Formats: sequence, C-alpha cells, structure tokens
Amino acid sequence: METLYIKVNIKPSDKEVDNIRNAGLFFSNIADAVNLDRGSIIEIDEINHLYEIRNIKNKFKNDKS
Repeated sequence: METLYIKVNIKPSDKEVDNIRNAGLFFSNIADAVNLDRGSIIEIDEINHLYEIRNIKNKFKNDKS
C-alpha cells in the first residue's frame, strides 16, 4: 500500500484533544480506529518536518497517475 497523508485540523479551543495528545494517546487512538500498528503513523513536527515535506514533494513530483 502506498503512503497516505492525512491532515487533522483541531481547533485550539479543543481541550479534550489537547489532553489526549499531551498524554501521548492521540496517534495511538487514530491507529486503533483504523486498525494500524502505531508505528505506521508518523507525526510531522518541528523535528522531522523538513524531511517529511521533502518526501511529500517527491511523492507528488514523481506521481504519474
């Protein structure tokens, strides 16, 4: 299966999601909901954003479909 990119927009006022994320459970919950291994879901953050942006650009630059 190819890599899929999902953007999640969460309002800054959503304290419940913020609490789940701070507890380290946000991406685990997503993995459970779609029946994936947690290691298959990668958060793009301030540490890896340039690497992941490059991967996304390359995917769509080379995508011939």
